[in-house]
Amino acid sequence: MTKTMKISELAQKTGFTPDTIRYYEKIGLLPPPLNRQTRNNYRYYDREAVALLLLIKQAKLFGFTLSEIKLRLQEWKDGQIPLPEKIRVFKEKIQLVSEKIAELEQTKQALSEKLKEYQQLLLGQ
Repeated sequence: MTKTMKISELAQKTGFTPDTIRYYEKIGLLPPPLNRQTRNNYRYYDREAVALLLLIKQAKLFGFTLSEIKLRLQEWKDGQIPLPEKIRVFKEKIQLVSEKIAELEQTKQALSEKLKEYQQLLLGQ
């Protein structure tokens, strides 16, 4: 028999909140829970749900949007994405991250300059 768990245990094992898990169900990233029609209306999940949510978490860590994840999730689960395609996609993600880092460095510089300006004004009073 497959061990099942409630949504709170699934949340604990994956680091997602129950609300996020419900949202992923709603948008079709996560299949509906098992035994949904129980007397107490609890949602029960199996180990596959844990593995799927951890895969989603890793994809998010790599910078994939929920739309991108939904589009390719089955291919990822089945290991069907050819290596050249994986390489291409990861190069794109690295480029996007580099661009974000450059933007954040500019923001940091602007904030530092403004802070310095305010500190000089405070000292000049």
